[in-house]
Amino acid sequence: MKTMGIFEVKNKLSEVCEDVSIRGNDVVVTRHGKPLVRIIPYEEPGPEQSVWGTVAECRAKYGPLTEDFDPPPREVKSNREDPLG
Repeated sequence: MKTMGIFEVKNKLSEVCEDVSIRGNDVVVTRHGKPLVRIIPYEEPGPEQSVWGTVAECRAKYGPLTEDFDPPPREVKSNREDPLG
């Protein structure tokens, strides 16, 4: 991880952004030697996960739920079959 002062980043922002984007290395921006912010490469967010997938993932990772949890009713579109049906 590279460290740069805020004044240097301000003067070279285009170059810093290009470097972070191409190489994927984070840059920590400092002010008076103290970390202020971190510039990281942009990543496209993945598809949103449904509450049902989250519950199934938690059950697989941590075992059965210890508290009652009833997910909302699942809506099934007519052009798809319910995989849990």
